[in-house]
Amino acid sequence: MPLTATEPFVSIPAEGVEIYLAPIVTDGNRHSRREAEKAATARLVTTLFGTGATVAHNPDGAPLLILPDGAPAPEISISHSIRTVALAVGHAGSPIGIDIEQPRQQLVRVARRFLAPEETAIHGASEENLLRAWTAKEAAFKAAGITGLTLADIRLDATASHALIAAWPSVEIRISHFPGPDGSLMALAIRDK
Repeated sequence: MPLTATEPFVSIPAEGVEIYLAPIVTDGNRHSRREAEKAATARLVTTLFGTGATVAHNPDGAPLLILPDGAPAPEISISHSIRTVALAVGHAGSPIGIDIEQPRQQLVRVARRFLAPEETAIHGASEENLLRAWTAKEAAFKAAGITGLTLADIRLDATASHALIAAWPSVEIRISHFPGPDGSLMALAIRDK
């Protein structure tokens, strides 16, 4: 499927969430890569919400959509992989989180930092499982919106489709995975109220 901002890459009407993608074009320089990520995000936001729509950040770093007319903005979440920016858009007041990642060996090295021992037994069996767990935890972290939360605080079920946070038992997060472009994997997290 081509990467266009005018049509969602993924649409979940029952949840009121859509995911849009745009390519990141860079010369490989780290500084220009960050600028290219910002430019790709700005293109998506302008295409979807019009000229003057911008992304600011809450004190905790979460993205916040600002519409030019001051209208209530939908919830958004943003993630970047090596080649793609993903923008999830949902109903105002319904927390969401998105993560997009390419498979990478680094996850094997850092798995003990983000997986509990019982999760390692389930999700540490392969790079594919680690990628699924990593994207699930990253997306759940964003959807949770809890100051001081770490990835290690989030517990995944065996399929990485549901997350709980022990210190906040009332917080439940549903997670869906989708294949992305260029072999990437996306996780969309939706926090239940």
